[in-house]
Amino acid sequence: MFGKKLKEIRKSLSYTQDEMSVALAIPVRTYSSYERDENNPPYSILEILCSKYSVNLNWFIANIGDVFNESSEQNEQLENLVEQIVDKKMKERGL
Repeated sequence: MFGKKLKEIRKSLSYTQDEMSVALAIPVRTYSSYERDENNPPYSILEILCSKYSVNLNWFIANIGDVFNESSEQNEQLENLVEQIVDKKMKERGL
């Protein structure tokens, strides 16, 4: 079940299995066994994927949401943009 998702994440990052195994600090054979659904990755691997690559844990476990979370930088930029628009509208109305 998780193998297909791991492969999707890896392909989205344009990594080979070797590169992904290095990034996760595990042997390539171990990573390969996860993609083939021979073994399930431990939670520690999921934590690394989520923190290092902004993988959405809800998507990984329950198919809820998108594969990747928006980065905090993107969220901050969006918040700043909304704040600028609100400020502009308030000034236009004399508030």
